[in-house]
Amino acid sequence: MIFGEPTQQIQTASNLKGKALLLGTNKDEGLLFVDLFLQRFGQKLGLSQGFKTLPGIGYSSALIMLFGLDKAKTIQSFTPPGSSGRPYAAVSGDNTPVLAKVFTDYLFTCANRYFAGKAAGAVPTFAYQFDQPTSFPVPACPLALSCTNPPCPAACAAPEVCHGAELPYVFHSASDINKTFTQGEDSVSRTMVGFWGNFATLLNPNGAQGSQWPKLNAQTGPYIVLDSGVSQASSIPNPVCAFWDTIGYNLIPPQMSSL
Repeated sequence: MIFGEPTQQIQTASNLKGKALLLGTNKDEGLLFVDLFLQRFGQKLGLSQGFKTLPGIGYSSALIMLFGLDKAKTIQSFTPPGSSGRPYAAVSGDNTPVLAKVFTDYLFTCANRYFAGKAAGAVPTFAYQFDQPTSFPVPACPLALSCTNPPCPAACAAPEVCHGAELPYVFHSASDINKTFTQGEDSVSRTMVGFWGNFATLLNPNGAQGSQWPKLNAQTGPYIVLDSGVSQASSIPNPVCAFWDTIGYNLIPPQMSSL
């Protein structure tokens, strides 16, 4: 276990000595959190009670609240190399999916890859992304279940793969929430149980002799993708995460201090 803020702890590699790391994120991590964020701060963003959509002005205000004005402008104008689109620009209509993408990429995917890439130079590191949709809703967020002030976060359902959606797979526990895996989901779960069990006992998800899950190399990768099977994805660096690296991951905005 790594204590403290990971992106700060990783600056001193000695904090990791004697450890091995298994870490990763889910495809749509930000969806539940953007709902909770809007529920908590919607009125400060100028949204009416019981709002159903996030207009462009509300989305822009959210970015300013989180990152400050200058970085908010930079985020909205970012265009990945080789692309003509701006993935974080405000759109007409509902901007909830755009803010969810910011949350997913910045708070989870890219922060995790930054940490994993740094850690790989110091200790054995095994990285993954969980992309497996589930045939039943996964109530991943306890706050979503206890919400009494609409709009409330919904349980995650296919094709979304939200925060916590991997837990029934890691513990092979669909029956504990009165659900049943499909045959394909059951296979993915048993694979993950093996990986996590091996890591807990041997600090290597492959076990004593396996090689299905390679160690991460910060420059060349790969990390694995867990969905209908186990596949290897390309190296950790990518243009989107390179952009978020320039924004930095120490998110303690002064605009939030009085909220």
